Amino acid sequence: MAEASGRQDCAMAAILGLDENILKGFCEDAQSVGVVQIANYNCPGQLIVSGDAAAVEQVVESAKGEIGSKRCRRLPVSGAFHSSLMEPARIQLRSVIGDFNFGTPETELVANLTGNFVSAPEEIRELLINQVVAAVQWEKSIRVIGDAGVSHFVEIGPGNLLCGMVRRILGDAICESVENVGTLEKTIKSLNTNLVP
Repeated sequence: MAEASGRQDCAMAAILGLDENILKGFCEDAQSVGVVQIANYNCPGQLIVSGDAAAVEQVVESAKGEIGSKRCRRLPVSGAFHSSLMEPARIQLRSVIGDFNFGTPETELVANLTGNFVSAPEEIRELLINQVVAAVQWEKSIRVIGDAGVSHFVEIGPGNLLCGMVRRILGDAICESVENVGTLEKTIKSLNTNLVP
């Protein structure tokens, strides 16, 4: 992905409060400037665009002037992730994992490319490869998981951005963030309190 990002001036931007269809129209209008597409469907009112820097900038400027748009800002990232500009990375990933022997998952898996449950090993491989150039269906994924009866989520890593999005998608979800020993202990205590009868 770093190699693919270094081949062109690329960017990503968060667009808050704008209707998805209006944003798609702005992306289509900016195609004359360069590649730009919706890269993340994060949660209600939060979409991310990704592509050539000039095209992303045009979309941001168009979105700023649109009624309903709350905020637009470029993200501090080094590439146009989840866009067609990552095609070289997708090709390399296929060459690396194309021959891996994937087993059937023992735990249910939701693919971020489709936002649906997946269990067939070959389908998992293809989804892993193709998600590099396709939009992340985070909101749909969380809704599908919630519809399956999951009410507790744990975010592992720095920050709590994903917990915030989970709560916006599933208002009654319990989401814990683990980023160090202290938050791990707090999460274990919370889960024991909430899950053990």
